[in-house]
Amino acid sequence: MSKSTEPNPHIPSKFYLKHFKTLRVQSAVSVRVRLGEVISSAGWQRLFRLFKAWYISDLFLEDPPEQLPGLVKWQEKQEQRQEEPDALHFRFTFNPFEFLNNYHEEPERALQQLLFCNRSFSRRQTGWETDVFNFYRNNPEIITDTLKKKTKRLHINDPQTVLAVYLLNTDEEPDAAGETLQDITELLNENTGWLRITGKPGTIFKVIILRRAFLHQKENIQIFPDLFNEEILKKLIKSNTKAIKTFSGLNPALYFDFNRIMPVTDDEWSFYLSGALLDKLPQKQKDSFIRRLAAAWLLEPQKRKKAIQSLRILLGYLFSNTLDVIEKNSPGPVFFFVDPASPFLPLPVSGGRFIYELKAARMLPHSPYFTDSMIKIKCALSSRRENEPIWVSLFDLFNTQFNFTDKKLIIDWMFVSGVNGFQFELKGHDFKHLAGYLDEDSIDDATEQSYAHWFAYIHELGHFLNKGKNRSEVLVMYPLYDINTDTLSDAYQQLILSGVNFDLISPPNFSDNNNCTVNDGYIHFNHGRYKILVLPGITHISLAALKKIETFYQQGGIVIATDSLPQTSINPKNNNRLLALRRKLWVEELPLSSPMFTQNDAGGVSYYLPTAGHLPAAMQDLKDYLAVQFLTDNEQHGITYTLREEGDMVYLFFLNTNSRKEAKCTVKTRFAGRPYRWDSDISESRPYADWSVLNNNLYLKLNLNPAESVLFVIDRKKNVRIWQLLESDLDGCRIEKQDRDRIELTGWKREEGKSRILVGKGKLQEYLDYEVKTKLPVLAVSSQAWHFESAEYTGKINLGNLSNRFPSLVQSVTYSKIIILKKPYSSGHKLILHLGQVYHWCTLFVNDHFVAQKLTPPWQFDITEFLREGENKISIQVMNNFSNALAQQASDHDFRYPLQKFGLFGPVKLIPYTLFRFSI
Repeated sequence: MSKSTEPNPHIPSKFYLKHFKTLRVQSAVSVRVRLGEVISSAGWQRLFRLFKAWYISDLFLEDPPEQLPGLVKWQEKQEQRQEEPDALHFRFTFNPFEFLNNYHEEPERALQQLLFCNRSFSRRQTGWETDVFNFYRNNPEIITDTLKKKTKRLHINDPQTVLAVYLLNTDEEPDAAGETLQDITELLNENTGWLRITGKPGTIFKVIILRRAFLHQKENIQIFPDLFNEEILKKLIKSNTKAIKTFSGLNPALYFDFNRIMPVTDDEWSFYLSGALLDKLPQKQKDSFIRRLAAAWLLEPQKRKKAIQSLRILLGYLFSNTLDVIEKNSPGPVFFFVDPASPFLPLPVSGGRFIYELKAARMLPHSPYFTDSMIKIKCALSSRRENEPIWVSLFDLFNTQFNFTDKKLIIDWMFVSGVNGFQFELKGHDFKHLAGYLDEDSIDDATEQSYAHWFAYIHELGHFLNKGKNRSEVLVMYPLYDINTDTLSDAYQQLILSGVNFDLISPPNFSDNNNCTVNDGYIHFNHGRYKILVLPGITHISLAALKKIETFYQQGGIVIATDSLPQTSINPKNNNRLLALRRKLWVEELPLSSPMFTQNDAGGVSYYLPTAGHLPAAMQDLKDYLAVQFLTDNEQHGITYTLREEGDMVYLFFLNTNSRKEAKCTVKTRFAGRPYRWDSDISESRPYADWSVLNNNLYLKLNLNPAESVLFVIDRKKNVRIWQLLESDLDGCRIEKQDRDRIELTGWKREEGKSRILVGKGKLQEYLDYEVKTKLPVLAVSSQAWHFESAEYTGKINLGNLSNRFPSLVQSVTYSKIIILKKPYSSGHKLILHLGQVYHWCTLFVNDHFVAQKLTPPWQFDITEFLREGENKISIQVMNNFSNALAQQASDHDFRYPLQKFGLFGPVKLIPYTLFRFSI
């Protein structure tokens, strides 16, 4: 097709420019490359260019090639010192100068004055050093020295990895600006590493060094050994914590096999071992551990107690203290290979970057594996400290088995659950086959921009949803015992379907008065305040924990037990006292077959629900305690959310977890402010029409397509006493202007007839009438004889699946057709083009002008401003997954890729809506 020179207006950089000061660059995406040695030098150059275009800064490389482009000299130097590394961790540094210069027509002039510019720049008070540290995730290197003469030479190690060097001078004159930052990169000799500094003798200066990559070598990236190796166990038990710290404390990157960690309780007499988990151990290690455990129980009581304590101490330190040490000593990544089927729920978290690797092929929403995985993530959040990241690895970098639609639902759901970022994987063999396609110009124009759009979306969500704290009023205690884990899965599903935002807590954390307290009828944990506590099938509980629950209830807290009531104390000696406490909370004795509740004078309520299926109804009764309420007749509407607060800003992210049905409801929030809907296609927030404020509560009307998500940015400083749309049966509308004095909006409606909208400001209200007099017919575009352009065929084609006819086609294809627009359609109407079904994503051009790019359905485009009376050319560029290309290759990879649907399926139709403009 003849493409317009008009660029795709979706520029990810627009978002970065707008949030330049506060954004942690590349905060939500990293890449892990396996079998990197099979990728050619040209392939690596191509990869690095793509990473730069997509704002991806972190790369963890396994099996690196002999030579990496741009780092050859560095590698040669390293090879003289030590053996070739097995793995490298790259952290690509962002260059602000290059970024700002590339987009000089954007509003970077203000940013240059704010942070950097191409000349030296001075400022008072806050130092440049603070800005540099805030901007870069990895702290720059700082060299502080004094000029004894006019010139000083510094030697910089590994100069080939240096991206930029800045000189920070402190002015001696008290009335002058405090610091001056100057770019002196050109003064660094890249071959020798010598840097020449000139200035006034006696001047104190700092050199800030930014590197292209931080490279961790073989000696500090190790495989964490088998925790149940007999020799290691003996050493660890003998030396206790010292041996553990010596063994693992200094590893910046760590492989940790989660399946080999065994659960323990918080009672010193108990050692609970999951049979299912034990079965996963290799037989030799399993036998060794069983013998060790059996031998302990054959000892006399005192020695047995000491032996069991030793095992508990060992596993306890492996479970927590080992990772605490890494927090202080390890800037590198820590990988957890997680099996959600493991009955042991807590995921230990500490201060490094922890990446939980899941199996994408099994991540089907609402499936047991998916539910268990999401529970694991919430468990990890419950044990992390403030601002510690939770990362997940589950998808390939390039779309193969999954398209953007599949990925987006899972990633949105994980953001709601508290994940901070995502690591995508690239297998060397796959890239080897794809390298040729990625070098094609057609791929550059279509697919590369699509991925830029995709990663920008993740970066944007990561930026907003990593702000502040998730605010929830519901706390769920998770059981530590095999027989109760299914009840937690059921409770999770029911809470998600009913739109309840909740956090998890383990029984040991709940019992710990340093981490969890009860005061004035609220549970205080991890900076959160919770009015409702859910016990999903908690049968075994410590006496201290139940005492705290009873105190919470007596102070006015709400306790909900599902499936069963607490039956046994972890220490059997306390069973009678536990049962007495239970009777204070739940009067009726077991067995119970129907829901019941008890209320005290302080307002405390204790519920018993026979199954978790009763949770939605109970939460509906308790909705007044929730900061976000869903006003709908459907208790299981399927909308989940996360709420973040930071200063005067509130970030509300909603997700329809149903991939097949729409979800409609009104949301009531316990705060007031003016809402803006974030538009990821243009990286901007736009005024939202369907909202109102009543009694200092913000109401939002939601209408979400299947699997659709929406982010609201709510400004509590903005005046809400403005003219707004209160009632409407329009099919859609857009706010043009909205303030205290007036409102202007554009609306559209399809069905004929008279109707009205209601606008108002405070007590002032006014109806505005409108009428659709003529309903124009839908223009159906024939599925036959479209003009088709591809790398393998050009000519006429019918809409449908291209995979059977062109199985190896991986480049984008273009469908074009001329449609005739008659006069009634060309004015006074909004024209929406529906493409029907598209596999896998597309870009639309009308009359050779770019309209929009969409990665996920619905495949609908507003093309009103691009159409004219008479002939109009519609061109749809459709992009494919890489699965079909890999399916044609020899099977030298782990997975045999399937042949997937590809193409424009239709039906294509143009739907006219009558336009109206309202103002008051």
